[in-house]
Amino acid sequence: MGNPIAKKFDRSHFSTYRKLRLETVSVKTVNNEQTYLNALFNELSRLGEWKAENPIAGMRALKYKTPEMGYLQPAQIPLLIKELGNGRNKDVQLIAEICLSTGCRWGEAENLRGEHVNNNKVTFVNTKGNKPRSIPISVELAARMPKKTGHLFGSSIKAFRHAVDRAGINLPKGQMSHVLRHTFASHFMMNGGNILVLQRILGHASIVDTMKYSHFAPEHLEDAVRLNPLVNSHAEDQ
Repeated sequence: MGNPIAKKFDRSHFSTYRKLRLETVSVKTVNNEQTYLNALFNELSRLGEWKAENPIAGMRALKYKTPEMGYLQPAQIPLLIKELGNGRNKDVQLIAEICLSTGCRWGEAENLRGEHVNNNKVTFVNTKGNKPRSIPISVELAARMPKKTGHLFGSSIKAFRHAVDRAGINLPKGQMSHVLRHTFASHFMMNGGNILVLQRILGHASIVDTMKYSHFAPEHLEDAVRLNPLVNSHAEDQ
């Protein structure tokens, strides 16, 4: 935008900024930045620090296609676990298994400390929503957790990427670090899990974020057979 003076800032400045930003970041990121800037002007106006109109009020966000969600099929999970164990990184397999067992983000598992593991539970402290959450884990997984204080693991995402490649698993662009979280949530719903319970496990502030997994629930497929209009028309004929 060329660092314009605030009182001269208008939609044309932000339009130019958006165009340049789209060369390096996603549409979603640009839309988020527009939301933040819009909120900034609104708050300044509320505080009496901005007397003019909000220069980007009413400016439409850019349209974008929701990215495909990548998750592992049941047959792919043991293949990946095997490749994780075959690598030189000694932490990556356990980090991945924590993600698959709890639905946590990669960074949440990687940043676990010894004091966060207790009574067959892990507590994630440094979360995206800044709210700690505790999730039960199996006795077997708890027994394999490092018995030490401080950080339990080193940086392992690069080793994870290499293992995914060796396992021959193809993922949608940008899904690498979230694939295990998506896998947990998808299989949780496919196996009959409750969407509200899943919301608490994943730490979503809004159920709207969790609803993207709702179509994996078995009843959705059953309803397609039970509630389709052809079946209902046959019932009326009888």
